[in-house]
Amino acid sequence: MVFLTGLLVTLAGKQSNVVAEEDQGIGRAVAEHLGKMFISSMKPSKGKVPSRYDSAPVPVNINKHEFETVLQSLRDNILFLTFHFRDTIKTEFDSFLIANGTFAKTEIEWEKVIGANSHNILREATAKEKDKDGMFNKKPGQVKLYLSDSKTKPLYAEGKMHITVPIRFAHVAFDSADVGKTRKSDPLTVTLLRCENDLVGLELKGLPDDVKPVLVARDDMGGRLKKDSAMITRIGDMTAMYKACGRIAKIEIFLPVEFADIALMVRANSEPDTFSRDDWQVKSSRYMPDPGMPKFVTMDLTELKARTRVVSQRDYAIIGFNTPEISVRLSRVDNSAFAHVKFGEPKLFDGEGKNVEYSLKGIPFDHETFSDEVRFTVKDKKEPIEFTHAVGTVSIRYPAKLKVLTFTPPNMKHGNVEVQFRGPKIMIRGVDDLPWRPFLPDRLTALHAYDGNGRRLRKLNTSGNVYENGRNWKLAGFWGEPKELKVVTIEKWIELDIPFDLPPAPKLPKSQRGTRPAEYE
Repeated sequence: MVFLTGLLVTLAGKQSNVVAEEDQGIGRAVAEHLGKMFISSMKPSKGKVPSRYDSAPVPVNINKHEFETVLQSLRDNILFLTFHFRDTIKTEFDSFLIANGTFAKTEIEWEKVIGANSHNILREATAKEKDKDGMFNKKPGQVKLYLSDSKTKPLYAEGKMHITVPIRFAHVAFDSADVGKTRKSDPLTVTLLRCENDLVGLELKGLPDDVKPVLVARDDMGGRLKKDSAMITRIGDMTAMYKACGRIAKIEIFLPVEFADIALMVRANSEPDTFSRDDWQVKSSRYMPDPGMPKFVTMDLTELKARTRVVSQRDYAIIGFNTPEISVRLSRVDNSAFAHVKFGEPKLFDGEGKNVEYSLKGIPFDHETFSDEVRFTVKDKKEPIEFTHAVGTVSIRYPAKLKVLTFTPPNMKHGNVEVQFRGPKIMIRGVDDLPWRPFLPDRLTALHAYDGNGRRLRKLNTSGNVYENGRNWKLAGFWGEPKELKVVTIEKWIELDIPFDLPPAPKLPKSQRGTRPAEYE
């Protein structure tokens, strides 16, 4: 495969000379043959592949005038200053706020950065700094700005933004059963060469040299699947392999064919100061993509037992590779993100029945595999710990029934749960039994805040407890002023203890290092 890929790249670089010097028909036949070899060389996953979804927006056709109106209204809400370090600060572009923003190209001429001293602290980058910055691929709108005063906090930046956005796409779609079929949408012609489990192979014709197609894979429920990997090679026409995180039922191809070029003045505000100021000074709201609320099911003890497993496995990460683990595989429903799992103090034994000393490391809930884990290690030892079996009990407190409550300034109490709206701050009580996990995806967080237009607000990196008027409150902060708050609450818990006596899992081969084994899904 390495040889084939290298040959494809080599031929692609020499294509123009070959076509110029030899018969074009022979050159195209060779290109098509190599493209099909490339397609057939890839292998789909074996067995069932659990679906993992991508909330990124899909290309849409838009009206230029309407788009420009929306863009102007968001000129203070799409760019932000972040990662202030010494004499630099970076900008971030929230492209999801505008239609097709994910596929936009931007250039920004920053004119000034105003610091807390009310002075312009922006300076020109040196030639060396420019060369260093140019070595890295940047996301649209991401720029490093250099400051003349490293001790003054930047408050905001102003400049002129030039943005190029696709407003019309050629679009073709195939179902998994359409292998061998060809579909057209001027100027695009696509043939579905393969569709097996989580892998598709395509031949695309009519592509401009400087425009890339957008591939969207969906499962049989219509959900957009995350991309596992993609390989696109151009030899004459384009051949593309796309591997998704789930079984592919439909594949869509979008090609930008018309663009809008717009220039506007923009302002990038810094993150509110939640540590040294009480008022936080939120200058503009910052939003986030909203994939919707969690989807819960009602479960009883019998179902929980049937859907829960305790298994022995190995760490596949590059650091800590082959460290033995005990994993609790919970039901693959959103309820599991709010479960409490405790492993206690397992005992490890060697072949003679003697205790093996170890250090226990807990791993946060993995929302992709719906599992909690502990790892067994020995301090200052590079090789994985050795033992013959691990004995212990896993205690699970599981949310069998959950409910989402909605609060607004006129309606701030539901049962035992009470909320207070204080600008960007939310005070809440009655949710002490919820696990507060910082690394869950946005859809599975317990609090969802929205502004007056229904846009979801980004949570600020602040939390804590406040004692006020004889009562304890939890504090949460948002980058804007919430007008509506949705809170996950738990109406019923069930408890389950699962004893285990497990041998260590077989060690993974070196080729598995850094890649999750399929059986761990």
